[in-house]
Amino acid sequence: MENVVDLFQENHSNHEKPIQKIHNYDELFAKFKFKTDRYDLLDMAFTHHSYCEVNNINSCVCYRKLEFLGDSVLQLGVATYLYRKDFDRGVSSNYKNQIVSNYNLRQVATNMDLEKYIRYDNSRYKPTLDTIVANVLEAIFGVIYLTNKYEKVNDIIIEILCKDFNRELCEINNNPKCKLNEYAAKNKILINYCVKSTERHADNTYTFVVELTNNHDGKVILGQGTNCKNAEQDAALKYLQFFEDLQK
Repeated sequence: MENVVDLFQENHSNHEKPIQKIHNYDELFAKFKFKTDRYDLLDMAFTHHSYCEVNNINSCVCYRKLEFLGDSVLQLGVATYLYRKDFDRGVSSNYKNQIVSNYNLRQVATNMDLEKYIRYDNSRYKPTLDTIVANVLEAIFGVIYLTNKYEKVNDIIIEILCKDFNRELCEINNNPKCKLNEYAAKNKILINYCVKSTERHADNTYTFVVELTNNHDGKVILGQGTNCKNAEQDAALKYLQFFEDLQK
């Protein structure tokens, strides 16, 4: 672990010792049940590349590298957790895909109120904040991995993402558009998807916004994703959850 941290610090030689923190992270530490004095890494985890662009800051201080690392740690942690459960490979794969999905990460990050820490250019990226908070959550896992033993970040991943995951919801999440089509066919509901906007970002990624409408209740749902298919799946899932809430 020391070697990993040393390599990371070597690439950020300007941060030879912890810098003054931008935020008070005590509340964040309480939510994740960890603490570190590496405020430079935490500030980096909450910095979107758009903030660097508008402030003429080197893009190396944005969360991209930490997100990359955190995503890998997250995948391994969830896979290890599911390996120890009594599931076959196919079920475990489906569950893992849904637990680490952007939709689930967005929900967790939003519930933890991570948005208030993020530095980004909201004049251009406000519509994509849902995606940004999911990336930030992965970046935080990267920070925890760099500043603690792997067992620590693994325990946090299980506590935050795995411990109370909803298996029934995971089955729906596996292909919400297919589930919605089945429901619509049984109830003679006509579902329509329409692309409302497509935005290309500075890092050559895209955000698609799709509008879901129907001839049953007039409900209009907006879905978002990195491609049209993912945006439609997101809209379908939100509509299914709308039905679920009505039945409670």
